[in-house]
Amino acid sequence: FQFSTGRAVREQGVSHCCIWGSGAVLLTMENRIFWVSAEAGFEDARTIEMPAPLLDSTPTCMTVIEPRLTGRDSPDVLLAADDGTVVVVDSDDTQEYPTAQGPFNKMECSSNGQLIACFTMEGQVVVFSADFEEVALEFDTNAATAPDQLVWCGGDCVVMAYSNIVFMVGPSGSWINFRPDSAFVVVPEMDGVRIITNTKCEFLQRVPQDLVDVFQAGSTDPSAMLFDAYQELYDRKSAKADDKMRAIEDDLGVAVNTCIAAATDPWESAAQKKLLDAACYGKAFVEHYDSDYFVSTCKNLRVLNVIRSSAIGIHMTYRQYEQLTPDVVVNRLIRRQHWDQAYAICKYLNLKKPERVPVQWSCDKIKLEEDTPDLELCEKIYEKLKDCPGGSFVDVAQAADRENRRKLAVMLLDHEASAMDQVSPRGRLVA
Repeated sequence: FQFSTGRAVREQGVSHCCIWGSGAVLLTMENRIFWVSAEAGFEDARTIEMPAPLLDSTPTCMTVIEPRLTGRDSPDVLLAADDGTVVVVDSDDTQEYPTAQGPFNKMECSSNGQLIACFTMEGQVVVFSADFEEVALEFDTNAATAPDQLVWCGGDCVVMAYSNIVFMVGPSGSWINFRPDSAFVVVPEMDGVRIITNTKCEFLQRVPQDLVDVFQAGSTDPSAMLFDAYQELYDRKSAKADDKMRAIEDDLGVAVNTCIAAATDPWESAAQKKLLDAACYGKAFVEHYDSDYFVSTCKNLRVLNVIRSSAIGIHMTYRQYEQLTPDVVVNRLIRRQHWDQAYAICKYLNLKKPERVPVQWSCDKIKLEEDTPDLELCEKIYEKLKDCPGGSFVDVAQAADRENRRKLAVMLLDHEASAMDQVSPRGRLVA
């Protein structure tokens, strides 16, 4: 689809642009800012002019704090001036924040809106608080040029992508670099970054703290001692396990929960199982332990391992899965036509309206099998829906009617068990 941003933008031209899921901000060559509001979709987008930033020259870079992070209906637009000042523009006002480190040629807001990463002309990464009153990190990359991409890896690491290298800086100034084997692009996620090449997709993230607590060399965290006790007993058959369990007796509940949380981080099912086995071993010694967290984690990991398999290929982290919710995951499986897995997950997790899966299967079947005779297709759909509680033939009949298969639609309505639905406005076919 296409939409117009207005005459002013068209005549002046665009010097900078920032896009997010439900909107965009455009900066024209004459330093006028236009916010494209697309909450209802870009088909119905509205273009709103924001206050002028009052800059003498074109900004060196621009970034945006999305409306969901500002707590208002409009975004905050951050413009870097060539004298080191950062100008922040919202829907009502313009503010200037002088900095000693500027000017900047790259800026990026963290996923929670609390930090701003800036790349200076001298090759330094500077992380400011959102109000530019505090400096959280200064790191010299010794790079002569600005990175192609500056993105956040989770909420506390900054990633710079050059033509042949990915460079990540942590909150304490520790860093690593990573060289993809071909041309790539970096895509930020809520808890990491995806590195996408022509042949594969890799995920880069900071090692989660739960895994550090359990596996860091020399760790004395209760979770590390619990995992070690589990290995002493089941792998080494040693009586030392009892001594280790007594040493963490007062913190055993916390150790169990940490092992469960750590099990959500590895992508290998064998590592997940070892951590969950250690948690299961420990919780047997905790009086009145509530196992709901353990059970729900096991269920969610089983679902994640299914959708991560090569047959489906939806590679998401546990945190992303929790953020999206299982219902969204099921909808994605439906769109990819993995109906059996979607229905099995609905039943396994006791999600609401599992009948939506076979109903959508039926609707898609009508679109995909244009040449199948009406009677034969009706029988296939009937066999799929007849034993599905809550599965309505009305929605499928309407889908058939939209595909100009009136005879099939009538056949499907004949199978609707509810006479009321057959004659209600929802069940009437298009005239």
